Amino acid sequence: IVRPPRSWDSARGAVYEHVVAADDLLPTLCAAARAHIPDDVTGRDLLPALLPGAGPLHDFVHGQIEAQHM
Repeated sequence: IVRPPRSWDSARGAVYEHVVAADDLLPTLCAAARAHIPDDVTGRDLLPALLPGAGPLHDFVHGQIEAQHM
């Protein structure tokens, strides 16, 4: 759940139905703060997903809990 500032040009109440991952949070926060996104960060900036008509950012995501793959 994201609530962007009113000053952003985003679709209020929109639902983004594509897959995102927890490692997308750091690059998104960096982009929102207009800070450099470190080169070794694996996630993607989610800010484009807040715009109307946004497509998928990932083809797939990988998750792992202890030794079990999801």
